Amino acid sequence: MRCDTIRHLAVSLVLLLGAVGCDDGGGGGGGAGGADGGDRADAARPDGGGGGADVGPGRDTGPGGDDMGVACPPGTDGCPCAAGACEGELVCREGTCAPPVQQGLAIADAAARSCEVLFREGAGIAVLGATYDEGVEGFLIREAPSAALAFLRTADAPFEVGSVQLQLDGDAAALSIVRARCFDARGAELAGDGVTLP
Repeated sequence: MRCDTIRHLAVSLVLLLGAVGCDDGGGGGGGAGGADGGDRADAARPDGGGGGADVGPGRDTGPGGDDMGVACPPGTDGCPCAAGACEGELVCREGTCAPPVQQGLAIADAAARSCEVLFREGAGIAVLGATYDEGVEGFLIREAPSAALAFLRTADAPFEVGSVQLQLDGDAAALSIVRARCFDARGAELAGDGVTLP
């Protein structure tokens, strides 16, 4: 039953992206974007060791190094970007490496057990991936300026607040939901908005 639901959501995501179309001129970008989105989402799970936000005591993020003479390693959290790039899931923001912006999703209907969402990226925003709490599985397909996300509960229980988090590079206010719908435990579509950005 769960495998059937996952297959259904995967097909729905492809159809969602196809319905919106691609604004970047095509050329095979969709396949690469889909694979990258899935990999980034898995790598960014909280138990995967992600951003390394704790830089430790006495670490100097300035160009001069700390009082022990150790320079801030380029490409690491809180340090200068390394030729515009950063390690792991870190993003280069205004010349400094930082963790992605976290944006939670709100699922209002307690009967929802799976959802699919189509996002539109505005200027200066990119969906990098998603993280899921224990008991939630999901996957992301990105074809800029669109991104499609599907997720489901692995048990017959409501989604908890913050159980699905988007990872963004940029201002979350520039991200919008084009379409969203959720389904109950039997696969019936639920009425209402389904998923919102709180």
